[in-house]
Amino acid sequence: MNYFKNFISFLITTLSLWSSIAFGQDWPTVIIQGDINEKTSYTNSNVIINGETLTVNADLELTDCKVTINTSNILGKKKIKIHNEVLYEVVFTSDVISISATLEIKNANTVILSSQLNTQNHSHLKFENGSLVCHNSTWNLDGHVDFQAHNSFIDSLSVAMNNVAINELSNQIHYKKDVSWQFEGGCISPYQKEQVNEMGNDERPEGYTDCHLLSDSLNYFVGELKLGLKTNLEWSMFSEENIDSYSIYTSNDRNNWTLITQIEATNPETPAPVSYTYSDLQTRNGLVYFKLSSFSNGTEIELDTLSIVYNEDLPVEMIYFESEVFEEGISLFWATATEVNSSHFEVEYSTNNSDWIKIAEVQSAGNSNATIEYQYDDILRYGSTYYRLKQVDLDGKYEYFGPTSVYVQEQNEAEVVVFPVPQSAGMDINIQINNDTPYDLFIFNHIGQLVYQNTDLQHTTTLSTPWGRGVFIVHIIQGKNKLIKKFQLN
Repeated sequence: MNYFKNFISFLITTLSLWSSIAFGQDWPTVIIQGDINEKTSYTNSNVIINGETLTVNADLELTDCKVTINTSNILGKKKIKIHNEVLYEVVFTSDVISISATLEIKNANTVILSSQLNTQNHSHLKFENGSLVCHNSTWNLDGHVDFQAHNSFIDSLSVAMNNVAINELSNQIHYKKDVSWQFEGGCISPYQKEQVNEMGNDERPEGYTDCHLLSDSLNYFVGELKLGLKTNLEWSMFSEENIDSYSIYTSNDRNNWTLITQIEATNPETPAPVSYTYSDLQTRNGLVYFKLSSFSNGTEIELDTLSIVYNEDLPVEMIYFESEVFEEGISLFWATATEVNSSHFEVEYSTNNSDWIKIAEVQSAGNSNATIEYQYDDILRYGSTYYRLKQVDLDGKYEYFGPTSVYVQEQNEAEVVVFPVPQSAGMDINIQINNDTPYDLFIFNHIGQLVYQNTDLQHTTTLSTPWGRGVFIVHIIQGKNKLIKKFQLN
């Protein structure tokens, strides 16, 4: 189990770094939450879906995007399509995710960190091509679910699941041929009316175990230390039938045990996979053991024991954070020795070490005890420029690292830069000139209409773009000089 967990951590880290360094540097970050009430599409963007519930009343199309789904409920009668021409990652982070809409993920490296995934009647969840990774989870699948591979530049889907219990609640759960499965330690509870699809084109993972044959058996028992020294314990049963309750004990020596909680069993009407979570808020130090037991008809059965090492180190231990000037731009380099529940880094810059502007977001490893190196390449900024990192954890807490600073001698010839480009209509853009001389700014659309103007500006200007899509022309008047620059909004 530990090997598989380390593999997933390595996979997420590798995908995040590869995409950030190779493709995502100049991509805009798009935050989506609440309701989608009109057809919406994004291309070449870092998309983050936040909030408790996302309701799709109109189609949402994400093409060639890195997608992080932090929401717990996806509802609506319309469709979310995540389609790529390159295998970008899609990561689900919520502990429990419920899907009551249509969600298609095509040509992606998908990682599901949820301990429980539920699809509802009339929903449609499709994984097509690329890869799918999940561990320590219970999937309750109703409606229509497809694992398939075809009609793509890759034409293959590789699924790696460890300790995943799949509970089929519909006869529309399809395991298509040409899908590669690494299904270890889990089980499948087949829909009672369908052992094999009548059309003969479905193939459940070879050698899978029927969950009903593992009645009252433990699937997994894992623990995770959250920020604030809160301990999250999770466990799952392949199939629960005769268990009355569960007990959790702690010990510092595995000899003397103290009961900390008792939890009533779910007892589903028919035997099925079930999962549980418990949060321990007690302050603990050093090495602590947790033991899980079940009670059935007055008999206690020890299920499993795990250990957690407690300390008060920061969630991210930074080794270094440095900046360096190159001919084509400014590069930032940093490395971490450890990471605990880290979500991402926000890169900010300032010209006075006081007023800060966010320019990028870089996904972090999440949890790691190994050295991880990061890089972000910025544009060339003239004069003194300060950079700092805002490290954000999965609970929304954050801390700052830096600043680091560089100085770039101004050129004699004035130059203007618009970033990030291409940008999505409605999002902020930055217009920067390579000197500190005041200037007047005018922006025209492709038919020559003036859409923005401002005077007596200096160095960098940040402004919103409520002008719709298209090509726009920037005119900067600086003394006797006039600079012209084009940019595009998608």
